[in-house]
Amino acid sequence: MQRAEFWKLMEESNQASGGDPDLQADLLQSWLAEYLPEEILSFDKILLELMDESYTNELWAAAYILNGGCSDDCFDYFRGWLIAQGEHAYNEALRDPETLASVATPDDWEFEDMLGVAMAAYEGRTGKPYPGAERPAWQLKGEDWDEDTVEQKYPKLAAAVRYID
Repeated sequence: MQRAEFWKLMEESNQASGGDPDLQADLLQSWLAEYLPEEILSFDKILLELMDESYTNELWAAAYILNGGCSDDCFDYFRGWLIAQGEHAYNEALRDPETLASVATPDDWEFEDMLGVAMAAYEGRTGKPYPGAERPAWQLKGEDWDEDTVEQKYPKLAAAVRYID
């Protein structure tokens, strides 16, 4: 599987689910189960690459603002949610996390199930345990930020969250 196919699956599943993460996970799992096992593994490899690319202090600051705090696990689930929004939202958020203000409408910016979709699809397709690798040791990129001043870093996001609340 190439990234273009990966992103096509993200776009179509997001649109078909109406943004409902549970439904999107179910759709992705059932669609992926139709692929060859090697393609499912490739999907997961791309997902892990995107998780690595998005492991930045800037996005963590954005996730912190949107979630009112954000642990390590929360940040993983946030990045799963971001990837599930599609290529455009993902790339824009990497370029400028303030662009998330335009998609800051859900009650929850976490999508834990996204991280296990390939494993479930693989096991459903093959009846065998998933042979995928453990989560890599990602290296956090970007400038550190302070919890007390993070809203000043991304005022549009902070305002969007106040508007939603």
